[in-house]
Amino acid sequence: MAKKEIIQKADAVQAPRKPRYPDRKVLRQKSETYSNFYANNVEITVSPWDMRLRFGQILEADEEKLVLEEYSTVFMSPQHAKAFAQILQAHIDKYEASFGQLKEPSELSSAVWAEDDNSIAQ
Repeated sequence: MAKKEIIQKADAVQAPRKPRYPDRKVLRQKSETYSNFYANNVEITVSPWDMRLRFGQILEADEEKLVLEEYSTVFMSPQHAKAFAQILQAHIDKYEASFGQLKEPSELSSAVWAEDDNSIAQ
């Protein structure tokens, strides 16, 4: 598949949604602290009031140590986290419909777990 075709297909992956206000304009502004980053590790912490998603990258992993570089933490209410999970699943379903089934890790033991069992990376 050509790179241009992949980009076009990726752009077509949208979560199903019905706009509440179909005529409303959406204006996006980036804050002064806005940044992009790659994450291959997410740690999730839960409390009765919020959920925290701490994003980072695994720099080194072996049986003796796991070295993580943390980039950002996102806080959200449990209700927002549930809505986010539903939207994320819808995007994954559409991605798989376009590009094929994502493979699960072949063996759980080959994954690297963080000490608190709240994160995983393959």
